[in-house]
Parts: sequence; C-alpha cells; structure tokens
Amino acid sequence: MSKKVFDPQFVALVAQRKQAYEFAFGPQSASGKIVMDDLSRFCRLSKSAFHENDRVHALLEGRREVGLRVQDYLTLSLEELCEKLIEGAK
Repeated sequence: MSKKVFDPQFVALVAQRKQAYEFAFGPQSASGKIVMDDLSRFCRLSKSAFHENDRVHALLEGRREVGLRVQDYLTLSLEELCEKLIEGAK
C-alpha cells in the first residue's frame, strides 16, 4: 500500500489542531479524562443516536458528530486524520 502525500501546510494545520485537542481533552490530565468521559456519555459515542422523533434524532446525531470529531483528533494518527478530513470534505 502506498503512503498518501498531503499538502505540507494542511498537515501542519491538522498537526497543530491535533496537539490542541490533545492538550484540552487528552487523558494525560485528570481534567481531560473527566471532560471526555462526560462528552462520551452526552454525545452517545458508544451507542446509537436513533430516536423515533426525527427532531430528537437530528439533535442526537449532531451531538454524536461533534463527539466523534473530538475522539478522532485524540485517537487517530496524523496520517489517518488527514485522510479522514480529506475524504469528509468530498
């Protein structure tokens, strides 16, 4: 499998953001762990956001999308993150 080549400015921006997310939400700090535990529950990161009411479902999906973005910045490698951001922009 060939390694993807990304624009260096894009990679630098994503790396800077990744570092900021890790500083703010990373499990290396007690506060970061508390916040991520709370966001995981609130954003339903480990369960479905389905709800029979379409409006409630849309609200829950929005929360989940934000939670997943934070989770991506904390768990994906820089290369995986760049690839996901590029794919999501299409």
